[in-house]
Amino acid sequence: MKDEAKTASPQNRSLYIDLLRIAAAFGVTVLHAAAYRWDNTPVRTLNWQVMNVYDSLVRWVVPVFVMISGVFHLAPNKKETGFNEEFKVIVKKIIRIVCAIVFWGVFYNLFTMATGYFFRDEPITVYELIKIPESIIFGPPYYHLWFLYMLLGLYLLTPVFRCFVSCSKREHIEYLLILFFIIGTGVPFINKLLDIIPVLSGRIFYFPAPEISGYIGYYAAGYYFANYEIKNKTRTAIYILAIVSLIFTIAMTSFLSLTANEPAGIFYDYILPNTMFTSFAIFLLFKDVFKNKNYSAKKTGFISKLSRDTFGIFLIHAFVLEVLSAIGLNTLIINPVLSIPIISLIVMVVSEIGTLTIRKIPVLSKYVL
Repeated sequence: MKDEAKTASPQNRSLYIDLLRIAAAFGVTVLHAAAYRWDNTPVRTLNWQVMNVYDSLVRWVVPVFVMISGVFHLAPNKKETGFNEEFKVIVKKIIRIVCAIVFWGVFYNLFTMATGYFFRDEPITVYELIKIPESIIFGPPYYHLWFLYMLLGLYLLTPVFRCFVSCSKREHIEYLLILFFIIGTGVPFINKLLDIIPVLSGRIFYFPAPEISGYIGYYAAGYYFANYEIKNKTRTAIYILAIVSLIFTIAMTSFLSLTANEPAGIFYDYILPNTMFTSFAIFLLFKDVFKNKNYSAKKTGFISKLSRDTFGIFLIHAFVLEVLSAIGLNTLIINPVLSIPIISLIVMVVSEIGTLTIRKIPVLSKYVL
């Protein structure tokens, strides 16, 4: 196979990625709906086991969001004729992320204070208000906003990685992905295994390589899977490993939690081989199924608009989930098998309405969504 990237047409590529983005946005709502009572529900109950299954099934959402970013941000842009032009584009993206961090950081800090005041009789003091900028800078952020900080780091490094991609042959990117698998996800996986073996607990496999740790592997993988055709044997292997990974995540999380008699989600981590294989498989599945699909102009327009709103849905969904819980609509109101997808769908719809509302405010639409 030639080294040149073999891409689908922009329209088809965009459509399957739009659908993938929408699926990931819904997956985030499922993830957080399932996790909402995960840590304080007895692990020996059926309810907790159902939460574990749902939670395990959607651990791919964050890696896939990163992969989607890699598809678009690592692809060389022919309109950018030099570093200055490229840097200007990246700066605009960085400014948008910083604005989103500040706006939503303030919003969720105020929301946390308000819920404490109305539901737990906790006073709101001037000191707490003054500390909001400190919490945005030094953290910790509201539980889902960490993603923005990670995305900011990837954007800052994008000009360098884009240069690598544009000068690379297919084999170079594959080499990077192999290193990411072995060292970036494999070493953390080994260390988690060591930690659960009593005679080896406390020991670690020492191989510090921060250059290929974290989310950069997913960033490169998104570009790779979008732009190169994957051999049938490789694709089949990834699908099989993904199924094995899902079973492993569900079973090991259940086993460790039952053994400790408390929730133990150490294999939920995004930077582990089981999550990596599942994420790769989901990306390939959407590409295989939807790349060559043709939809009417009306359906295509709807998909594109909903895909555009997924960033807003992600930012707003935590607020909606908290409000629903405050009024008694949580995952334990009925059997979680039904309540988790129902609540997730409600959160998705309400978050979309919120996003469309904010889009009517030009400044907020431009800088915080």
